[in-house]
Amino acid sequence: MGDVTDVTIDTVTTDFHTNEPGNGRTVGVCIAFDRGTNGVTVRNVSCKNTWRGVVVMVGTTLPYMSPKLSGIGVRNIYVSNLTFEGDFGTGFTNELSTDPITNVTWDGVTILKGGAAEGNRCYNRCACVSRWYTVCQSSDWKQPFENVRFRNFRGALGDMPAPGWGCAANQTKCDIEFEGWAPTIP
Repeated sequence: MGDVTDVTIDTVTTDFHTNEPGNGRTVGVCIAFDRGTNGVTVRNVSCKNTWRGVVVMVGTTLPYMSPKLSGIGVRNIYVSNLTFEGDFGTGFTNELSTDPITNVTWDGVTILKGGAAEGNRCYNRCACVSRWYTVCQSSDWKQPFENVRFRNFRGALGDMPAPGWGCAANQTKCDIEFEGWAPTIP
């Protein structure tokens, strides 16, 4: 979703399936926030067999598929009681270098299978315009991350991400915190 304000998504169950060989049988994204998203509450979501769960994915709307989004940034997002099984449940991915991300919280997330969080500012460039990938990895983020929180995660988590996770070398501010990280599924 993009260019949306004051939306609540409550009590959703998704279980995606694909028969396409070679992709691990996951497909799609449960809920993605794109440019101009402000004031969204997501709660009580079960998302299975997807590439991404509930994530910030700036730059996902292609101009030839739909109108260009006019908003800037993603802000004031609160996700709670998410259960996920797939590739990556939370975080941010895509071409994020021109949009600030502020006040985004994932709280009460259970990861049954897959990665708990992804912080990939270069996904779109890596997949579509590979010559830019190395530049993106090291320095192209200038916009701030402010008050981005990953709270009360449990399940198949692995180690808690280290300080600096998801940040770029030249980022103006990168305020990302993890707390309440409890691996309960080996």
